[in-house]
Amino acid sequence: MSNNLYDNETLIRELTSNYMDKLFYFCLEKTGDRYEAENLVSEIVINVLSSHKRCPATVNFSAWFWQIARNRSSMWAKKKNEHDRWISELDVSEYDIIDEDAITEDMILKKDDLELLRRELAFISSSYRELIVAYYIEDKPIKEIAESIGASESAVRVRLFRARKALKEGMEMARTLGPRSYHPGEVDFCILGNNPKPLYTYLKRLLPQNILLEAYENPSTVEELAIALGTAVPYIEEEIRILTKNELLKEIGDRYVTNFFIASKESQYEIYSLQNRYIKELSTDIDTVVSDLLPDIRSLGTVTERLSDSDLKWLFLLYAVDVFLDFRTRDKLDPDTGEYRIICFEQTNISEPRMGFRHLWTENVSFFRYSVLNYGFENKMLNMFTADSELYANIFRDKRTVSSLSDSEKALWDRNINNVFAYEEEDGAVVPMIFTFTEKNQKRINALIKDHPLAEKITETLSEILDRSIQIFTKACPPDFRDDCEAFSLYHITRIHTMLINEEVESGRLTVPEEPSGAACCYFLIKER
Repeated sequence: MSNNLYDNETLIRELTSNYMDKLFYFCLEKTGDRYEAENLVSEIVINVLSSHKRCPATVNFSAWFWQIARNRSSMWAKKKNEHDRWISELDVSEYDIIDEDAITEDMILKKDDLELLRRELAFISSSYRELIVAYYIEDKPIKEIAESIGASESAVRVRLFRARKALKEGMEMARTLGPRSYHPGEVDFCILGNNPKPLYTYLKRLLPQNILLEAYENPSTVEELAIALGTAVPYIEEEIRILTKNELLKEIGDRYVTNFFIASKESQYEIYSLQNRYIKELSTDIDTVVSDLLPDIRSLGTVTERLSDSDLKWLFLLYAVDVFLDFRTRDKLDPDTGEYRIICFEQTNISEPRMGFRHLWTENVSFFRYSVLNYGFENKMLNMFTADSELYANIFRDKRTVSSLSDSEKALWDRNINNVFAYEEEDGAVVPMIFTFTEKNQKRINALIKDHPLAEKITETLSEILDRSIQIFTKACPPDFRDDCEAFSLYHITRIHTMLINEEVESGRLTVPEEPSGAACCYFLIKER
C-alpha cells in the first residue's frame, strides 16, 4: 500500500482486502476468545475510520494502522484487568471451554464463588442456565450439548461464552431484591363470563398475582421479575407461560406486561367516599319506595304468610336497587358471549365489600340469591341447582302436590327443597318459603317500583354515582383498557347493596330476623311456556 491519502470508500476496500484477516488473528491472540476478538476488531476498525477522518495517515499507512491496533488492544487489556479485579481468581470465565475434559463446579469455584454462582443461576435466562448446568455441573462435552439442542458446536461455544459473561456480571453485582420479595401485594379477582374454573383458582395464588402487579404498566423481562419477587427464574418462567397462554400477560419482545386493568387502592377509596356521601339519603328514599309497595308486591307474588313483611323487605330493598339500575341480571357485566372478562383490584381495608350473588337460569326458570355476609345470613348458603329448580318450577306451574311426585322427584324434594325453599301443608298443597313469581308478575313489580314518585330521584342519584365512578377509573386506567371502566364501575356500585343494608339496620328501619341463618334474600322466577 502506498503512502497516498485515501477517501473513505478506498480505505474501506483496502482494509477489507489486506488487513481484516491479519487484524482478526492479532485480536484473537490478544484476547484468547473469538467473541472478544470480533468485538475488538470492530472497535479498532471504527477507531481507524474516525482517526483517518480527523487526521489521515501521511507517511506509512501500515505503521499508522498497526499503531492504532496496538493502542486499542492495550486499552482493552487494561479495561479487562480492571473488570476482572472484582472477580474471584477462580471465576468460571477464566477457563477455556474444553470438549474432552469438561471442568466441574468443584474444580473452578471456591465456596463463596459457588454461592454467588448458584444465586446467579437463579436469575439468568433458561437458555443460558441450561448450558451452564449441562457443561459445568453435569460434565457434558460440547458435542453432546450441541446434539441435544440441535445447534452447531461453535454456536454452543458462543452461547457458553455469553452465559459465562452474564454470570460474571451478575456475580459482581450486589443484587437488591424488590419489596415484593418480602412484602407481596394482594389482589382480588372476579372472572365474569365463560371461563374455565381452574383459572380462577390459579389466580388466587400470590406468585401469579405479584407477577401481574409488578408487570402492570411496567414491561419487565423474566430476570427483572425474578429479582423483583425474589423468586428463581425457573419458577417465574413457568408462571409466565401460564399467564401468557391465558392472555393475562402480553409479550413485547423479551418483556412482559399485564394485559388488563388493575384498579388501584386509591381509586377504590375515592369511589367508596363518593358512595358514602349519598348512602343516607339513598337509603331513606329506597326504604320509602319498598315500604309503600310491600302490600302490592305481596298481593302479586306467591309467598307464604309465614314470611313477614320485615323479612320480605330484606329482599326487595336489594331488588329495588337493581331495578333502578336496570341491572337485575348483571347482563352488562356478564354477557353471554362465550368469552370472559377479568375484574381485578388491589385489596383494600374497606369494611363494606361489594355484595355477591348467585344466579342460576335455564329456559324455564331463574333463581337469584343475594349473598348477605353479615347479621348471620352467611350461615345459610341456599343454593338451588338445575334439577332442583326445574322440579320447583314444575310443582308451582302445575300446582302439584308432594304425593304426585315420582320416586326420583320425591328424593330431590326431600333432599334439597322441603323446608328450605318450600313446605307441604296438611292438605298436601306446596307453599313457597321464598318469593316466587311469574314473568308477568315480575313486570308488574318492576313497573310499580319505576313508577313510584321517588323513582326518578333515586335513578338520578345512582346514575351520578355510576358516572363519577367511571370518571375515577378512567383517570387511573391505561388507555388500552378504558373500555372496561364501565364494567368496573358497575361491579363496584354493587357495594351500594351492602351499604344500604347496613344503613337500614343501623337506622332501625330494617329488623334482623330472629333466625337469620334460616332466612335468605332470594327469589325464584318461573318463566312462561
